Amino acid sequence: MKRILASIFSFTAACLVIFSAPALAAYNPLQGPCANNPSAICNENTAQQNPNSKNPVNNVLQTVSNIMALLTGLTAVGMIIGSGLVMTSSGGNPERVKKARAILQASIIGLIIVALAWSFVTFVVQNLIQ
Repeated sequence: MKRILASIFSFTAACLVIFSAPALAAYNPLQGPCANNPSAICNENTAQQNPNSKNPVNNVLQTVSNIMALLTGLTAVGMIIGSGLVMTSSGGNPERVKKARAILQASIIGLIIVALAWSFVTFVVQNLIQ
């Protein structure tokens, strides 16, 4: 079970890196109407035209982290439900109850790790990368 959880989280991290690499490579801050005129006036005009525009790298990182957090969160919830089913169908067998508790504990720990990782990525994208 630990191998499955470790592989899920490794897959999530690898996808985050793989899917964000093309956006990082393609991003050029000098493209657009102010490419030849990086003056303060041009910067003010573009900021006024679209004040909600974000760095495309931020958009990609936020989207990928949201999708990965959703998928791993759903997997963790499914494992929590599965551990409940194993526990209720154990029939008092202490080995199966122990196994169900281990699955439940690993699922909750994984869910907490995913929530913290998602919070960290969201904080970095919204506040530090601009």
